[in-house]
Amino acid sequence: MIQPRLGEDFPEVPKDVLKWIIKVFRICNRRASFKMTKIPTSQEHSLDMTIVDEVSHFSAPFILPSKWTVRIETHFLGGMKHFNGWEIADIGLLATFRKGGRLIKTKVALLQSKRLYPEEQTYEEATKIDYMTGFGSLLEKDAIAMHLAQPRNFGFTNKSKYSALKVNDDQYLAIDRYEDETKIPVYYLLYNPYEVPWSIELPLPSGLKIKAHAKETCKVLPAKIVRAALSGKATNYTPLFSDLCHQSPMPGKKRWPGGWKLEEFVGKQFIPCKQGYKSFEARTDESIYNVFNRRSGPIASAISINIEAPITS
Repeated sequence: MIQPRLGEDFPEVPKDVLKWIIKVFRICNRRASFKMTKIPTSQEHSLDMTIVDEVSHFSAPFILPSKWTVRIETHFLGGMKHFNGWEIADIGLLATFRKGGRLIKTKVALLQSKRLYPEEQTYEEATKIDYMTGFGSLLEKDAIAMHLAQPRNFGFTNKSKYSALKVNDDQYLAIDRYEDETKIPVYYLLYNPYEVPWSIELPLPSGLKIKAHAKETCKVLPAKIVRAALSGKATNYTPLFSDLCHQSPMPGKKRWPGGWKLEEFVGKQFIPCKQGYKSFEARTDESIYNVFNRRSGPIASAISINIEAPITS
């Protein structure tokens, strides 16, 4: 398939580059989703760090058979509340396209993470108090008083909720305003286990082997699609898995139910310039500068995909 052109003098990205990027992010996807499958209570920031850590294994420049070079870098900024008092995205994606060392084009997309909660678990994510308390919070958890060996079952069904996603709460509205003001699209990165329905009992046996097909995994849906799917829902309504698992990321299409898989989004939508915000003047583009060059930017961590075309005579 011929990829769309990225700029006046930038050649089409060859298939081997796209396939390699897809492979990298498929590994990241599987690792984060496997963690959800094995440990259903994994918090969102832990899943984000799993992706960031997996990407870091590809931080060296890699040269492909086409002689194109790809380097994927990561940078963790930490959790802060930014735009209108809210963090707009947990992971910022930045793609740069170069030829002969000269920057030709830049792409940006922002991913806001939301995990599916097992039905047995109430809302539990890091709060401002957790950041202020630091490691001391480990001493205050009720887990110290509980019997670790007591069996507990955790399961996911169509009625499981993305408990940190609430209709018309402050963050929900801040994302809407941010997209309107900056024109940079925000996408929800939905963390799912390999399969739904799925259940597992804790504590885990030491020789555990997971037998599940990676059908769901981490999916990416545009924030505007999520808002459209939840329009008419009451304020503070928390979407169920069934509310989003059949939503297509593109209006009028039935493909990609529940969103693009992470690797499909990065390798087939973001890099080929079908999704995301693009700029030919990244260094002077205020929207890109505010995202990636300011400590108070709207993201917690960043992944940069640097693609360089070979110089041809």
